[in-house]
Amino acid sequence: MKQDLTVTLEYKKPSFIFKLILWFFGLLFLSLISLFIYFSIKTNKIVKEFAKAAGLSKEEVLNVASVSLNQFQDNLKAHTNAHLLEYLYRKECKTES
Repeated sequence: MKQDLTVTLEYKKPSFIFKLILWFFGLLFLSLISLFIYFSIKTNKIVKEFAKAAGLSKEEVLNVASVSLNQFQDNLKAHTNAHLLEYLYRKECKTES
């Protein structure tokens, strides 16, 4: 005896609050994308103007900025490590006495 099995899917409309949440996150996503595009264009314009005023190419300005940022990060790491070592040394001195 052969029987047919039928599967049905029911569509339930999302609730109003769920729709609002989806709209909120959708608008948030679109606004983040548009802000990223706006600041990218603005930054590019500022870099071009600076490069023109300094008499350098855009690539040279970006290379200098990249090197400066790397030096800043290295200095920050060294400074943080020095403070951490000082803290550990003081903690060790307190436990010994």
